[in-house]
Amino acid sequence: MKNRIAAVLMSICVAASMCACGSGSGTAQPSQPAEEAQEGASGAGEATAEEAAADDTAAEADTLAQEDADLSDVRPSVSLMRFNKYEDKDMTTIASCSYDAPALIEEAAIAYPQLNKTLTTDSDAIAAQYEKSFDEIEEAAESAYDDLEGDAEDFPAGKIEGSMEVVRCDTSVLSLLDTTYIYYPGSAHGMTGFDGYNYDTASGNPIELSDVFADMKAMETAIADNLVSTATGEKVPVEDSMLEFAFEDAYENLNWVIDRESVRFLFGPSDVAPYALGTVEARLYFDEHPELFTGKYGTASGSYVQKLNPYELYAVDLDGDGSKETLSVNGIEEETDSYYHTGLEVHVGEEAYTQEVEFYDFSAYLFHTEDGSNYVYAITGSDNDYQTLTVFAIKDKVVSTVGQMEGTGAGVSFVTMVDDDGEFDAEKSFSEWFPFTDPAHFALATRMQLMSSCSAMRYYEVGSDGMPVPQTEQYQIRNGIELTSLVELKEEEVDEMTGALTGKEVDLPVGSKCTFYGTNGSDTVDLRMEDGTIVRFHVDGNFPQTVNGVNLEEAFDGVVFAG
Repeated sequence: MKNRIAAVLMSICVAASMCACGSGSGTAQPSQPAEEAQEGASGAGEATAEEAAADDTAAEADTLAQEDADLSDVRPSVSLMRFNKYEDKDMTTIASCSYDAPALIEEAAIAYPQLNKTLTTDSDAIAAQYEKSFDEIEEAAESAYDDLEGDAEDFPAGKIEGSMEVVRCDTSVLSLLDTTYIYYPGSAHGMTGFDGYNYDTASGNPIELSDVFADMKAMETAIADNLVSTATGEKVPVEDSMLEFAFEDAYENLNWVIDRESVRFLFGPSDVAPYALGTVEARLYFDEHPELFTGKYGTASGSYVQKLNPYELYAVDLDGDGSKETLSVNGIEEETDSYYHTGLEVHVGEEAYTQEVEFYDFSAYLFHTEDGSNYVYAITGSDNDYQTLTVFAIKDKVVSTVGQMEGTGAGVSFVTMVDDDGEFDAEKSFSEWFPFTDPAHFALATRMQLMSSCSAMRYYEVGSDGMPVPQTEQYQIRNGIELTSLVELKEEEVDEMTGALTGKEVDLPVGSKCTFYGTNGSDTVDLRMEDGTIVRFHVDGNFPQTVNGVNLEEAFDGVVFAG
């Protein structure tokens, strides 16, 4: 698994100079993630003297690079690689698996080499654990299916699903929360569990509870006193024996993360309370319990992005006066169809603001900028997965609509992998997500209809009015579509390091195979040839489209337009 992810990361390397660096806290140059395979995987055996010496040299180089890097205003950028697996029998899916493996994008890996090394090792372990659990579920599902009596359509398929969230990402702390749902065929219900991954950003080392808490016994008492149901917000009575189990084995059974204001301890249903109470959480705030903490880690300052789960109430200081206002984002449901919505509502305190927009599902985020401004970015999804970004401003606790970006949502790329025979490998291919963590540097993907239907991604920063401002002219495209030339073509070469034309013309013989690389979003598309050369096509986007004056479908086989 380690080698697979390392190979995957290497395969999607994009030159750093293709994208410009933003300004302010947490900026970094955009790119796909890329790092060489890291040494030291578990089970690799003892290192030779030469390997040990090489490791020492690499560690020294990492230390020097860390000392030379100016990390004062650059937070690491993280991507999440989502892998999917399925097991079918007699045309019926009997088991499925999906999970996220975290990685630093290329520039963050360069700026934080030790963090990158630690995260790569943990990412490999996360993937290996999900693969192992899926093998167990698959075996149980096959046995249950063989014993099935009745219609296969009613078979309760086994499932393991992991979802990774970036809880905090700054120059002090990188904290990730992995939420896992597991269902074994025939079980009365599924199981939910949590794993927290906390790192010191500068050193790259995992953060231990003893690094955060000054008095471990006092921490135990504080956890017991602050248990609440995440579904209702009501206090949960302590189940002593169950909580004692969580404190055993040097707290290895505790799952926790560090957010901007607190340390959160998470417990799955039945971990410390009856199953019916659902997920239970204890949140210990830095400013409310200063005596608990060592002071090494504390409340974050500056800009941030906070995910706003639909219909949940959040307490946020929106005006910087030290007091918190309630904030929530809701969908207005169509009476005849609970899955269909006709608008968005942003609630601040007792006031509600409504924006008409039609959608089936949505996600929302609070963007708090360095100058103290607040914006809600809401991404709605409608038919054919068409997304729309709606931006709201919150000023003096009053909400207003800033604008919309049609066909635009969170940054995501699909990375196609092939097997040894050059055929598409569904299990190794994956979607790569770029979660929002920094208002000065975030990825958005926009649907394009140039030479095929595709999702094109680039990085943005929040502008003075709240709308996203692009940091590059070019978009990146990773859609897995392969075009084959049907006629001889002559195109302009693009320098991969700079994104500029080299002035050299490249011949594309009949049968040349190309994959999508980038676009300016209006009239040029860059394709990568099999030998790695990148060439630029000038496109007339009016249908029927032409490339350099040649009808698109006469020039290429493999063109795909959706809808």
